[in-house]
Amino acid sequence: MWWSVLACTPGGKDSGQGLTSGTDTGTPPTQHSIPGMDSTPTTDSGRHSAERPEVTDEFVSVPMPADLLLVVDNSGSMSDDQARTVDLMPAMFATFAGAGLDWRLGVTTTDLDGSYRGAQGTLVDRAGARWVEGSSPNPEVLFGELVTVGTIGSATEQGSGAAFLALEPTETQDPDFRRPDASLHVIVISDEPDLTRDSLITDAAFTAWFPTLVDEPGSQSFSAFVDPRFGADYGALAVGLGGVVQNVGAADWSVGLTALEELVMVFDQVLTPSVPPAPATIAVTRTRDGADTELVEGTDWSWDETAGVVRLTEEPVAGDSYRLAYSPE
Repeated sequence: MWWSVLACTPGGKDSGQGLTSGTDTGTPPTQHSIPGMDSTPTTDSGRHSAERPEVTDEFVSVPMPADLLLVVDNSGSMSDDQARTVDLMPAMFATFAGAGLDWRLGVTTTDLDGSYRGAQGTLVDRAGARWVEGSSPNPEVLFGELVTVGTIGSATEQGSGAAFLALEPTETQDPDFRRPDASLHVIVISDEPDLTRDSLITDAAFTAWFPTLVDEPGSQSFSAFVDPRFGADYGALAVGLGGVVQNVGAADWSVGLTALEELVMVFDQVLTPSVPPAPATIAVTRTRDGADTELVEGTDWSWDETAGVVRLTEEPVAGDSYRLAYSPE
């Protein structure tokens, strides 16, 4: 689904995709285009028939697109915490770029009583920009402008309610922000309790509702960068929804941000053969940091006969590549 497919090459034919093949007797293709991989796929003579051409499919792991919503407290005590967010959180952007992540980040506020952009679940707007993304000119600068939302917002901070209004499909104020193929990650930045009114949504209802926003199980998270003295409700939501809890007043957010990066970069664990394979002939090889490892069926991967795909037991990491070698069905 989110793999970068490098090649799908049958032995004995020229695929026209930057690979050269072996002879037409079924010799495996020779790979020239991917540094760090062996020139021929790893094979097991007991698993592959010499009488049929072998197919080799190559994949490089790419994280699925990610949408991040920052819910920033804009009440009177938040100037220092907003400044800290502007200084520390952009450290993630370089990690995202290095992994090839397609990301966007929008900002709303905890104020559900105001009537300005950024209140009531709307996205903060700066000169027409309602989110920052990897391709934005000077993303760190735009991020800082979006996050610096001031300190005159309502003292009744309603962070989970703001996230609900921003993301609820039937009520969202910015329907073009969310992408259907993207993972979803909410991060609340606050030094006060969550005072979301039960008449809008309860914590239990939020916990049940939030996972329904994504199609891929586990591709969402709710994190709380909060004051530990007052942020228990936010923290409980984060724990229940598999997110990160970080002390917003700490000078160093590196541990929390590293954990958040890992949540945001969701990798597919499914490899789809280019043609139907003979299941008994499938061999799966992973290349990580230039080293090849032949993965073991039943331990590292399994064949899903119904879906016609290989399911990995492990979650790939950025830069991993996988090679499927098999004989056609």
